[in-house]
Amino acid sequence: MSATVGTLQRVCSERAIQTPAIIVVGKVCGLADAFGWAEKRPLAGVRVLVTRPKELVSTLSNMLREKGAEVLELPSIRTIPVKDMTAVDAAIERLSRGGYEWLVFTSPSGVSIFFDRLIALRDLRALGDVKLAAIGQGTQKALLKYGLRADFLPSVYDGETLGRELRDVCAPGSSILIPRAAIGNHELIEELEKGENLTVTDVATYDTEYAVTPDAEGLMADVDFAVFTSASTVRGFAAAVPDVDVSRVNAVCIGRQTAAEAQKRGMRTWVSEKATLEALVKRVEEAARELKDKRKGEH
Repeated sequence: MSATVGTLQRVCSERAIQTPAIIVVGKVCGLADAFGWAEKRPLAGVRVLVTRPKELVSTLSNMLREKGAEVLELPSIRTIPVKDMTAVDAAIERLSRGGYEWLVFTSPSGVSIFFDRLIALRDLRALGDVKLAAIGQGTQKALLKYGLRADFLPSVYDGETLGRELRDVCAPGSSILIPRAAIGNHELIEELEKGENLTVTDVATYDTEYAVTPDAEGLMADVDFAVFTSASTVRGFAAAVPDVDVSRVNAVCIGRQTAAEAQKRGMRTWVSEKATLEALVKRVEEAARELKDKRKGEH
């Protein structure tokens, strides 16, 4: 921002400038417009809190920073493999004998934990002719790290749509293996069970725990938006900041289920058009413009 000596106090008050701050005096200030490329980015001056698990947070954070946002990271959940892998090992054994026609993944964490276990016991040849389904692009990218590509993606990246559309492409009598979180989406199973003689094996491969971040309440100071990529990140966030009135949080959410969880807590929500990180970042940009226009109108 630029100001004269006479307008400096007023401009600082309007922009809510706080310490630490730097004041530059002289003719060099006239170059601000020429060199102010950073301020021209769509999220310049916007503080965004990212709540993804620690192992996944960097991709979204970097995308937001490229748009000019000041990103604060508060991983609100962490995923850990289940302690008892007996059921997982049995599923891998059956898979290696051609016991499943479909292998379905509902998260990047599910992919990495399952394949880490599979490779520890066997190798990728255990997959045989099984077909792969992924709930969305992020999960498909996780498969690509193992040299695999999903045979099926739903038109909308949520559990209900995945179950409904997958059951229509499965041959009657197919067996389906779903390695995922211990507390998974019930709609996926309910939709698949409507299919013709489909057998669904729902195996818990990992648990979702709330992560503890020191001074979580302090990180919330002056945050414009909190970004949520799952309902569990909303719940983890609420648990991490018990002394914060979360109804005042502006939440940008990746899907309707995530938004519903945020709305339960009174948050003002924006929902991305698609369940992708690119669409989520775009929705943050749109929400930032709306908030900026609203604040201008109030003045």
